Amino acid sequence: ALEMFPPEERERVAVNIQKVLTGEPFEDHEYTIVRKDGTTFPALLYTSPIMRDGQLAGLRGIVLNISDRKQTEEALQDSEERFRSLIENSSDALAILNADGTIMYESSSVERIFGEAPDELVGTPFADFIHPDDIAGLTAIFNFLTNVPGATSQFETRFRHKDGTWRWIEATAKNLLDDPKVGGFVVNYRDVTKRKESETALQESEEKLRVMFESIADGISIIDLGGNILEVNEAGARIAGYDRKEELIGR
Repeated sequence: ALEMFPPEERERVAVNIQKVLTGEPFEDHEYTIVRKDGTTFPALLYTSPIMRDGQLAGLRGIVLNISDRKQTEEALQDSEERFRSLIENSSDALAILNADGTIMYESSSVERIFGEAPDELVGTPFADFIHPDDIAGLTAIFNFLTNVPGATSQFETRFRHKDGTWRWIEATAKNLLDDPKVGGFVVNYRDVTKRKESETALQESEEKLRVMFESIADGISIIDLGGNILEVNEAGARIAGYDRKEELIGR
């Protein structure tokens, strides 16, 4: 019977059979079975003693081909490894928070983005890294998510980098508390500090131009190709004889 098994597994098979013969509780074991044509397949082998008049008369063996199950397990493992690789190498960080907002999982990309190793974050409230002025808004968002299973919310807030600086993050949070495979809030977030700084700089520049536009003594107007006035400053309105610039816009 040992010829059914490849040479490297025969000793293990013999040991397990001997255990059954000596009365140890029997259990299933996974082996490789060799077919007559030399091909192999994974199998579970169930063995139990055959007793006659209280005496051991032989062994009963059941071989269960588990090729399909092994293929499914391998495919699942490959899928999980690909997913893990995508998460760990993503430009985004991914966190899973429990119901009270404590970090249960953090992807390794968080260290590249925010300087914190994942194990430094796990077990810590997510709110500990949020700017004090943003806590109230974040609390309101998670209160909403808590009350609506499966709900998603997008938000921007300030996140503390390990170096102590505040970084703007853009985040999407989803309530998967009821999902047994997750059991928490899934939060994808990325550093958008440069974008926010650019937006702020643009707003400041536009405000400076607006102040100059309104304070200059000369009349200035912006006209489209159709000759319509899109914008005019107060000086331009006065020069044209109008009390309010709004009377000129669109003419």
